[in-house]
Amino acid sequence: MTSPDNEPLIYEDAVAQWDAIVAPPPPRLQPVTIDVTKTALFVLDFNRHLCLPEKRPRCAAIIPNVKKLLLTVRAKNMPVVMTYSHNMTPADFVEELMPIAGETVFGGEEDKFFGRDLDKDLKAKGIDTVLITGTSSNSCVMASCHGAALRGFKVVLPVDATAAATAYQEQYAIWQIANAPLFRSTGLAVLTRTAMLTFEE
Repeated sequence: MTSPDNEPLIYEDAVAQWDAIVAPPPPRLQPVTIDVTKTALFVLDFNRHLCLPEKRPRCAAIIPNVKKLLLTVRAKNMPVVMTYSHNMTPADFVEELMPIAGETVFGGEEDKFFGRDLDKDLKAKGIDTVLITGTSSNSCVMASCHGAALRGFKVVLPVDATAAATAYQEQYAIWQIANAPLFRSTGLAVLTRTAMLTFEE
């Protein structure tokens, strides 16, 4: 193949171009009005043994945002889904984010919808939107956002309520959720911040 000026095309893979690659502009964050009768909050994999300032400071830093959101959601009697990773038990949740009676709690791998009837259970309650928080952004958060959209749910992702080990991993996940074909073509994902959320019945 040749370029428009008939010069031979030279391909360099992304690793060869690594230092020259520039990050694209950030995605636009949008205010979101949450319908409390149709939305469930996901709180994914907050491990008290890891989500500590000395181990994973970015995770520790978002706990107040997630806690405030969780308290708001509980006050509205919205469904809450709490998950723990394969290297956790239910006793390992961050203390501020411990589940309470009546909330859905289970362990699983990255896509929390995979291998269970969670989508059917939520839809039976009239839920069509999931508000996702968690760690790690580039693992269970991203995978569960895709899993939700593939099953027809709208996804709301507050970027200040999800964290990874590094800012780069968060940036990668946020960009992918904003730009992956599944989301770009359907508009099923909205990126926001917790302060940009309002709740109405």
